[in-house]
Amino acid sequence: MAKIIFISLCLFFLSASTAFSADVNAVTLVFPIRDRQLWRSGQEISHLTKLVSITSAHRLPATWLIQYDALYDEEIVTNLRELPSFNEVGLFLEVSRYQAESNIVPYDFLSPWTASKNIFLSGYDLASRQILIDSAFEKFKSVFGYYPKSFGAWYIDVFSLEYIRDKYKADVALGLADQYSTDGYQSWGQYINAPYYVSKKSAIEPSNSPEDNTGVLKVLWAPREPTLSYGGSVEQSNFSLQINDYYRGKGLNTAYFDRLLRALTLDVQAPLSQVTIGLEVSEIEQAFYPELDRVIALIAKYHKEGKITPLTLSYFSNLFRETYQQDNPTFFIKSAQQGTSSYWYMSPNYRLGLFLEKDRLFIRDLRAYHQNGYRDNDQLFPDRHANLVRLVPASIDQVVYGNQIDLGFIDNLTVKQQDQTVTITFSQDKRITLFPDRAEGEIEFYPQPKNRQPIRKNYCHNEFGQYQPPFSCLKKLIVYFSNYLPDIRYSKIDGNLILGLRSGPEHIFAVRLPKFKVGKFYFQFNVLDSFISLRKFLTPDFKWFGKQEFEVASYPPEKIVPKDSEYGQEHLLQKEKPVLENGYYRVYP
Repeated sequence: MAKIIFISLCLFFLSASTAFSADVNAVTLVFPIRDRQLWRSGQEISHLTKLVSITSAHRLPATWLIQYDALYDEEIVTNLRELPSFNEVGLFLEVSRYQAESNIVPYDFLSPWTASKNIFLSGYDLASRQILIDSAFEKFKSVFGYYPKSFGAWYIDVFSLEYIRDKYKADVALGLADQYSTDGYQSWGQYINAPYYVSKKSAIEPSNSPEDNTGVLKVLWAPREPTLSYGGSVEQSNFSLQINDYYRGKGLNTAYFDRLLRALTLDVQAPLSQVTIGLEVSEIEQAFYPELDRVIALIAKYHKEGKITPLTLSYFSNLFRETYQQDNPTFFIKSAQQGTSSYWYMSPNYRLGLFLEKDRLFIRDLRAYHQNGYRDNDQLFPDRHANLVRLVPASIDQVVYGNQIDLGFIDNLTVKQQDQTVTITFSQDKRITLFPDRAEGEIEFYPQPKNRQPIRKNYCHNEFGQYQPPFSCLKKLIVYFSNYLPDIRYSKIDGNLILGLRSGPEHIFAVRLPKFKVGKFYFQFNVLDSFISLRKFLTPDFKWFGKQEFEVASYPPEKIVPKDSEYGQEHLLQKEKPVLENGYYRVYP
């Protein structure tokens, strides 16, 4: 059998953490609470109190993440104030129209509230993100008397993570587990179901050194069955630990939940394993609550037996930091389902997924982290995509490229893990050895290029990128000085021309013609944003060359297609396979 050799253009830092037999298997119960207008199964407060009673009956600590709008609901707030002391209340940082407009932040009310550009902080400019974050944290404090220690949303960009950590000292965040298209939210290529410190370069990559560490720990929502969930659609991603997914969506039972829970905790050889189990309040109908009772009872049973430790988000964060210090650990997980087994190795430098099916061994997933030194574009600019599109480019990705590698028929596969090293042997003399910084044997993979140059930094270019050459510096100067142009706006309303200088979000000092008037005019928020802006007209829309553009720069421009599809999971799925895909672009042959 020929060796498979890969060399990837990414930076390598050896993790200093060690791995040995599991000491603590943590389960974190998390329940997001949106405004009742968005509750799926009705607006009765019993949907919340039922969850509280189930967890409290077994004295299991849980984390309740409340969204901004729900902070104005006295009935919800009262129930959260009366939680048993072993619970935790944090913030659910989904942006609503009410929150945005209450804080004079422009909001695209013509698009669905669930569109990525509306619901996630990354859809807004940096100043607006700060306003939205501050409004949520300050409202939370006015209600509960303290700032939350934990927060979450299906996606939170690195700029927002670091702002929250620095200003409010909250350093543990909930985010989506790997999925390719479900609900129009793509978060693909991160650790499989395992927590990690977020890299300063990317919100879905693990940090690979203390210098690269944001200091924010990310735990993953809706952890998935490693074998069955590896696919592009909701049909695969519904193989999760969520009751609404596996029980309501797939018709599976508690035995499935038990197997997956064990695979992600008890079967993981590490000092500390963790899995998030939760449910959005009012997500399931009454008929499904008995399954929730069974699941919570199972967790309580394992807790009583000393196999599992239930922890809130902030308590788990403290334990993770005590265990691993500033370094991300290496994880190895495996599962066997429906005649197929998968083996996933994850380090701060790369991720590898091997699948054993019908006695053949396949490499179906292989990607390096930190393939360049640039930071995500959304750390500088608002991401106005309707869908969330975040993806770590891969060397091998059967879902995206259809380019799995068949290592042939094998027998007698065995796995041995020693600290951070995993050795897979098969067919008597065949071997794959996985180290944090490389793979050897039948697969040879070296994430670190020896000639890697650091990102050059000057006025025109830094870790965020630069304006597309030529004349990058001149373009930056033009954009900079355009911010100082007077904000002159005009529009025609009821047959009258309004022309003047905007003096605030809702005011303009203008002249009105032909019904003559000179003075200060008031328009309800968002109306002035629809006026024609001279500043916007005079500011060129120069193209940016950053992380996402660098990753596709070696391909002909005519082969590069932006991922600007309409909102919806069906628009993230493409029949034609690209030769490369990253967060913002697909490259076709």
